[in-house]
Parts: sequence; C-alpha cells; structure tokens
Amino acid sequence: MSQLLLSVIIEAFLIKIFKYIMLSILYIKNAYNCKVNLTYIIMKIKLIRIMALILGITASIIVELFVEGGILFMSILTLLLIAVIVSYFKYPQKVGLLGNISLAVGILGTLIGLFSAFMIIQQVGDISPSILAGGLKVAFISTMYGLIIYIFSLGLMTLSKE
Repeated sequence: MSQLLLSVIIEAFLIKIFKYIMLSILYIKNAYNCKVNLTYIIMKIKLIRIMALILGITASIIVELFVEGGILFMSILTLLLIAVIVSYFKYPQKVGLLGNISLAVGILGTLIGLFSAFMIIQQVGDISPSILAGGLKVAFISTMYGLIIYIFSLGLMTLSKE
C-alpha cells in the first residue's frame, strides 16, 4: 500500500514540475519572439499536458520496476533520461541522439538479460513455464524503459521545433 502511495505522490510531483518547466520555457521563448501565435501556444500546452500525463503514468511504473529490471541498466537509462532533459535546455540538437542511445541501451540490457537467463536455463535443465515467463518479463523491463525515454525525447524534439 505504501509503495502505491509513494508512486502516486511521485507521479503528481513529476507532472507539476514538468508542466511548470515547459510553461516557463514557452514564456521565455515567447518573450524573445514578439509575434505570439495563440494557436501555436495552445498546441504546445496540449502537447505539454499529454507529455506530463505520459510521464506521470510511466513514473509510477518506473518506481515499481527499477530494481526488478536490473540496477546497472536501469541506472544508465535514468542517467540518459536526465541527460535528455538537460540537453533540451542546453543543446536541443542532441535530444534525438540521446533518445536513440537510450533505446539502444535498453535493447542491449534486454539481450544481456536474455542471454544470462538462457544460460541458467541450460545449466538447470527442466524449468516450469511460470519461471520462464517471469524471467522474460524481467528481461524486457530495460527495453520498455529505453523506449519510454525515446518517446519522451521525440516529444521534446517536437516541442523544440518552432
């Protein structure tokens, strides 16, 4: 119960922070451009809301699956997520590259996880289907996380194009 409460609190917190950051970016960009297009601003605000919703949903998933997916690859992918967010402000042209790298790292984590799982299955011999299904589920967590970061970077690239 407490883990669910923690994920809901983190989700709400991330949505608020993400919304305020994106709205401040809009105001800063529009302060430089005197030509303010109202439909453009409304479209960006709708896109920000959609991205905040996606980020909130994935935050609750990420809190639960971080340790289960393997500390090494999940930590690398979290660092790549932070790099995507920071590069949006400093180097917007690098956001797509970092998103692609996160997808590749997620797939690499899955392949290494599958390889080690099949090695153990080969050593043990006969295993039950439920153990195999659980191992496959854990193996695909890093790919899911990398794909989430990739989709997030695509959204940021869409926001940075004017």
